[in-house]
Amino acid sequence: MRLYWTGLIVAATLNLLLGGPMIEGSGRSEKIPIFNARTGKVEELEKVYKTDAEWKKILTREQYRITRLKGTEPPVGGKCEIPKENGLYECVCCSTDLFAVKTKFESGTGWPSFWEPVSKLNVRTHVDRSLGMTRTEVLCARCDAHLGHVFDDGPPPTGMRYCINSVALKFVNSDTVFVQEPGKEPKQVSGKEPKHHSGEESNLDSEKIPKQESGKEPGQHLGKAVKEKPGKPTGQQSGKDSRRESKKPGEEAEQKLQKATFAAGCFWGVEEAFRTLPGVVSTKVGYTGGTLRNPTYEDVSTHTTGHAEAVEIEFDPSKISYEQLLDVFWKIHDPTTPNRQGPDVGSQYRSAIFFHDKKQEAAAISSKERLEKSGTYKGKIVTQIVTATEFYVAEEYHQQYLKKRGRTSCEIK
Repeated sequence: MRLYWTGLIVAATLNLLLGGPMIEGSGRSEKIPIFNARTGKVEELEKVYKTDAEWKKILTREQYRITRLKGTEPPVGGKCEIPKENGLYECVCCSTDLFAVKTKFESGTGWPSFWEPVSKLNVRTHVDRSLGMTRTEVLCARCDAHLGHVFDDGPPPTGMRYCINSVALKFVNSDTVFVQEPGKEPKQVSGKEPKHHSGEESNLDSEKIPKQESGKEPGQHLGKAVKEKPGKPTGQQSGKDSRRESKKPGEEAEQKLQKATFAAGCFWGVEEAFRTLPGVVSTKVGYTGGTLRNPTYEDVSTHTTGHAEAVEIEFDPSKISYEQLLDVFWKIHDPTTPNRQGPDVGSQYRSAIFFHDKKQEAAAISSKERLEKSGTYKGKIVTQIVTATEFYVAEEYHQQYLKKRGRTSCEIK
């Protein structure tokens, strides 16, 4: 008993000398800087050390396997939905702020993906040479939980893709969220802008970033082409546009704009082919022609929704005619291959013209007949000519995809 109490006294004395309580199960005490995404401030927090037994007490079996044994969950098991609420993703082990909802995008991999953490202080990286390859592992800086891996094929402004196991994260609502880029002041990405930030507009402001986070292109203002949220119908079938409800001075030219919708394979290259044409005011890629409401890229990739990858174009008919757009449409893909364009196979890659009125329908039918009679193609033209239905804007990651990467073309044929 005397030895027991002597041990407690020695431990208490060391505790005081080291400046704080010992971390459970560690025998060590260490403070590290951690960024608080709710306040935008860096705090000194105790690094978390626990024994395996202690981790097993607070984690589920799957959480323990992923975070402590460096496991990987199946991609289809990742919950990749982007919450509508403002908030953060915390470490499931120690509740450290890791990623903001506003930096989440749909990568199509089946795992949650982010273009940056809330701060480089909150994560650390490690070279991972397991499985016969070299990758960069991402860990929680405070508790060393394995989170996933980071790759350099993400969207702007970072070009990075933090591919994270959903089991390693927990979502929490937060009206105010800050991110801290290296060497810069913290930037608020959701919630009301505080007074001391009033002179600096956030590139990730919630009003400018659609559901992909894909929101507006990270770090860039893309204007009309990408303001709609992914999965949100553009409402072209209503017959009215909010801009046309009231005639204000200077809006007459804008009121004459028309829409055209085409599907010709992977929408990245199709959009780029139309985006730079004189007379084209805006473009956006999305999904249309199917039955599922508010589809995601992952949904459409299952080939069960009936949607086609398509491009909705807003154009000025006084500068470029619908017939001229049809000419471009026929040239950029092979209209004789059903449900396929080059290496891309599936019903979402079908050739289709979605007309918005009877005039467009007649023009589309006429142009198809002329092409068939021209003998340009030996095979039968299988392009669908159907009524335009709800157009669901794709995740921001897909908007102007080639432009973001400094490319001007994508092989479609």
